[in-house]
Parts: sequence; C-alpha cells; structure tokens
Amino acid sequence: MEPIKNHKIKETEQVFKEKQSRGEKKTKKALENFGFEKIDDITRIRFQKTKNVVFIIAKPEVFKSLIHGSFLIFGEARMENTSPPDESKED
Repeated sequence: MEPIKNHKIKETEQVFKEKQSRGEKKTKKALENFGFEKIDDITRIRFQKTKNVVFIIAKPEVFKSLIHGSFLIFGEARMENTSPPDESKED
C-alpha cells in the first residue's frame, strides 16, 4: 500500500470557486503573466471620495504589481453616505 501524498493546490485555483466567465479567467491569467500577484489577506476596501461619501468593496480581489508597487482591485463597489440625517426638518 502506498502512502497518501500531499497534493498542493495551485495558487490560481480557488478553494471556493465562484462562477467566472471565460474572459475573467483569461484576464486574471494575463495579470499573473504581467507580474501581478494575487493578495488574499484583504477582506474590505474603503475609498473616501469626499467628506461624506464613501465607496466600499466588501469582497475584493486584489492584485499587486511586483514591479511598480501598484494595485488592481476588482469587486462590486457600493456607496455609503456618512453625513448625519438632517434633523432640522419637522413633520
């Protein structure tokens, strides 16, 4: 009887696979070929456009360039308005 060998999962394969189109798969493969590395540690990204408007990406896919130090972020952004509600209006 042979011992069970540990099989390593490729970095490009995801444990929880989401349904991706063929174009998305090609794009992500091309990013890896251009020197971008996928970062899995980031779970939430917040962009503050103005004082009261904030864009949040809850489950981003983040790629970092190994050459330039720039980032590519993929995900669904939603807008949040952080301004307090107008309390001067009376019903």
